[in-house]
Amino acid sequence: MLKDVFPEDEYEKIRIKEEADRKMLAMEFVIALVAVLVLLAAIALAAYIPMSVILKVCLLIVGFVVFGSSMVIAMLIEQKAGYFECPKCGHKHVPSFAKFLFSINMGRTRYFKCPECKKRSWMRKVISKD
Repeated sequence: MLKDVFPEDEYEKIRIKEEADRKMLAMEFVIALVAVLVLLAAIALAAYIPMSVILKVCLLIVGFVVFGSSMVIAMLIEQKAGYFECPKCGHKHVPSFAKFLFSINMGRTRYFKCPECKKRSWMRKVISKD
C-alpha cells in the first residue's frame, strides 16, 4: 500500500523508521525492567545486609537515581517512537513530553485531546503513520 503512495526511496525510509521504532519500544521495556530490578536489589541489600546507616542511605540513593533516570529515558522513548492515533478522526500525532508525562494511561494507551478534532479520547500507540 505504501509503495503506491510513496516513491521507492521514501517507502524504504518509512519502513526503516517503523522498524527502528519497534526496536526502541522493545528497548524501553528492557530499560524499565532493569531499572526496577536495580531498585529492588538496592532496597533488599539495604534491608538485609548489615552495614552502616550512611552506606544504606547511599545505596538507596543510587538505586533511586538509577530508577528515576531510567524511567525518564523509557518515557522519552515511548513518547517519540511511533504515533498516537485518535479513534474519532484517525489523526496520528506525537504529543509533547509534558502532555505525554501528565496524561492518564493504561499501558501504551493514553487519554489525550486530539490536536486535529479537539476531542478527548483514549489514543492507542501505533507504529505506522499510514
